Amino acid sequence: MPTSASAPNEVNLLKFNPTSISGAKCTSINRLIGVGFQLTPRKIGKIKTMYRKREIVDIKGNKKKIGCLGCAIQKGKLDNGIFIAETKFFTASQDYEIPIAGFVILAAKRHLQSLDEFTAEERFDFIEFLTRLRMMMRQVLDTQTVYLIQEEDTSHHFHVWIFPRYAWMAEKFGRKIESVRPIMEYARENLKTKENLKKVDEAIAKMRNYFPTSIKR
Repeated sequence: MPTSASAPNEVNLLKFNPTSISGAKCTSINRLIGVGFQLTPRKIGKIKTMYRKREIVDIKGNKKKIGCLGCAIQKGKLDNGIFIAETKFFTASQDYEIPIAGFVILAAKRHLQSLDEFTAEERFDFIEFLTRLRMMMRQVLDTQTVYLIQEEDTSHHFHVWIFPRYAWMAEKFGRKIESVRPIMEYARENLKTKENLKKVDEAIAKMRNYFPTSIKR
């Protein structure tokens, strides 16, 4: 990886292990090649998936085409009032697409995919922030049960779903982990009502107010 003064500016923007695609910030393939990134067909495939734009619809029905959802949120392009709090290495926000009050997404600021890619500082920050988020949900939203879900087979930033379980979910879909996707699709199609969106906004406000100014934007 170039380190001289003649190296491309992108070298200052990329914080990555030159043998790991998941350590790279979202950028173009040409830029990666320009800074000596070790590309393989498999890594190129991951990059293309990462940058392939898709249309997403936010909780209020607004449409937008984006590549990496994680990067767009980190850059503030998709905030839309969903931000809750942040630390040095992570952010927490209401889910961008699913209008379920208190459905919190804990995401890494770096573009990585697995826990074993965390630095020592990130590991400590992650567990502390996750614990505080869970405490917050119990105290201010009275969320007694959550599912913690993390998928490594994603092209987006490392993120954890802190998925709240409400009584109506068990009544309609049962209590098993397989119920999560159907619940999300139900919410996407049926809960973008004025009444429910008000509940989502109220939950976001309560969660923001829980955290001190030091971990707010």
